[in-house]
Amino acid sequence: MVIRIGNLERSGATLIVRKLADHTRLVCGSPSYFNQHGKPKHPNDLVHHNCLLLAYSKGSSVWRFQKDAQIYEVKVNGSVVATNSEVLRQICLDGAGLILMPTWLIGEDIRSGRLQAVLTDFQVHPQAEMDMGIYALYLPNRRYSLRVKTFVDFLVKRFGNPPYWEETMI
Repeated sequence: MVIRIGNLERSGATLIVRKLADHTRLVCGSPSYFNQHGKPKHPNDLVHHNCLLLAYSKGSSVWRFQKDAQIYEVKVNGSVVATNSEVLRQICLDGAGLILMPTWLIGEDIRSGRLQAVLTDFQVHPQAEMDMGIYALYLPNRRYSLRVKTFVDFLVKRFGNPPYWEETMI
């Protein structure tokens, strides 16, 4: 069994796929960053902010948002490009810029006030080829399928709907 986020490209194997939770992403920054630079009110305002970027994320320099039927694509720039989201999270916590990160990574920071979410009236629009969810994938196998199904059921219940990391966050 594997846990997978995002693109669910299928191999030749027949897999059982079960969604565990949504993979919601938010733009956020630290209170010190916002005190110095202000908060963006619209996605287009991001061009005037230091947006911290993931190096390996396809299209990481273009952040996409949706409100109603309107799609906004904003080419963002920043002083840091990293291959590790925890590094970007820490730099953001230190007040150096804005990040676009999943709620499972930044939910506690938002709840505690260390980070503040912005542009929450816009939905972060996933890449066209991405199905933004957290999934369990496994091969059907009679020998251990009940154990795997029981574990996946546990994860679905534990994560919740909405996921526990998003409760009272925004």
